[in-house]
Parts: sequence; structure tokens; C-alpha cells
Amino acid sequence: MSLARVTPCSVLRPAAAASSSMRSAQQQHRAAAAAPLLAGWRRQRRRQRQAAVHASEEDLDQQLQADLERLRQRQAAASGGGVPQAASAARQQQQQQAASSGGSPLGGLKDAVDKVLIADFFFILFALAWLGVALGERSALQSTRLLDTWLSLWQWVFQPAIGVLMLGAIVSGAVGWAKDNLGGGQR
Repeated sequence: MSLARVTPCSVLRPAAAASSSMRSAQQQHRAAAAAPLLAGWRRQRRRQRQAAVHASEEDLDQQLQADLERLRQRQAAASGGGVPQAASAARQQQQQQAASSGGSPLGGLKDAVDKVLIADFFFILFALAWLGVALGERSALQSTRLLDTWLSLWQWVFQPAIGVLMLGAIVSGAVGWAKDNLGGGQR
């Protein structure tokens, strides 16, 4: 006589399968019922977003038109009403160039410092490229000729160039601040 061994797991498995199939059927029914509602909600949100974008575009257009009108009024007032706008714009551009290029001693100093800084920056980029090539040569060819030359110039050439760049940036910022805030230039 052989008795089949009955375990709690073997008894529960068919019930669990029936329960899960019942749950999935309920979920499918709910999803099917919610699909039209979800689609309607999505359409409504899309319409709301489109209306908001359209309204914001209209507001932006109105603001731009108002700004353009104010600009025209300022230009007409600055030109005295009888001078053409092109001549007025050319005069303003000449005044700006004069103020930025030597209209004051600080302006000329700032321009000179800026030119030195630009040249120094590109020199430092050259030194960095040289270092990269030297490291590549050392890795690929096991030769340190370029790296030794670069290292011999590090203390006497490249470090001072970096220092000049940092000092020049500070001086340029200070001169620009002094020009704007102490009345050395026109804004």
C-alpha cells in the first residue's frame, strides 16, 4: 500500500494559481475600463498645454511689441527728432568705441593688459601642448628629450607665465571695476 505524500505546498499551489488568474482577470478588466478615461485625460492635458503655450506666445509677442515701441521712443528722444536713426546709431557707436579704447587712462591700460593676457594665455596653451607631446614621447618611445627640455624651462619660463596670467586677470578685473565704479568710463 502506498500513500501519496501530501504537503501543504502541493495543496496550496492550485489555489494560488486560481487566485492569481482571478487577480489578473480583475486587473485586465480594470485596465480595460480605465483606458478610455486615461485617453480622455491625456487629450484634455494636451489641449491645456497647447492653450498655455499659445497664451504664453501671445503674451511674449505683446511684451516684445511694447519693448520695441519704448526703444523707438528712446531713439527718437535721443536723436532730437530731426536726426535720422542711422546717424544717431553711428554716433552712439563712435562714443562707445572712444570710451572703450582710450577715452580714459584706465581704458588704455585695460586694453594693453588684455592684449598681454591673450598672448600669455596662448603661450601657456602652447606649453601645455608641448608637455602633452613630451609625455606621449616618453610613453611611446621611452625617450625623455622633450620632457627634459620642458622641465628645464618650467621654473624659469612657464611658472612666471602662469603667474603673469593670474596677476593680469586680477589687474584687469580691478581696472574694469575702477573704470565702471569710480567714474573713469561711461556706461
